[in-house]
Amino acid sequence: MFRLTREVRFAVNAQPEGRRAVTNAFSGYPSLNGLGHYFSLEVTVAGELQSESHYLLNIKDIDQAVRERAIILVEEIVRKRPGDFGASMLNELFERLKNTWAGATLEKLLFKLSPFLSISILSSERPMTRLSQKF
Repeated sequence: MFRLTREVRFAVNAQPEGRRAVTNAFSGYPSLNGLGHYFSLEVTVAGELQSESHYLLNIKDIDQAVRERAIILVEEIVRKRPGDFGASMLNELFERLKNTWAGATLEKLLFKLSPFLSISILSSERPMTRLSQKF
């Protein structure tokens, strides 16, 4: 069994803007433009290596799925349901992503609200979520 963890960084800006070409630079995409919220989502998948490529999964597939399925939900919560951040949001993100990648199983999501505050969910512990804060 092999594991792959990919971190996708993105921002939800105060003023919605049109999408530009996707890049995954250090600052993430969509990038922070003025005042807004900056987040990071770590996705951990597990499975066996593909025989033809010897990779578990192409990291671009993880990036694309997170941008298509997860960021839209986070943007909606920030703008319309700010009280829904937490366990219910993370469970909903897990549901949206769990059957996305053929041959790989979603094991963990770690949603970083800041460098010091995060919430995570493990497939083996669902629906329990974990809140971590560094001091």
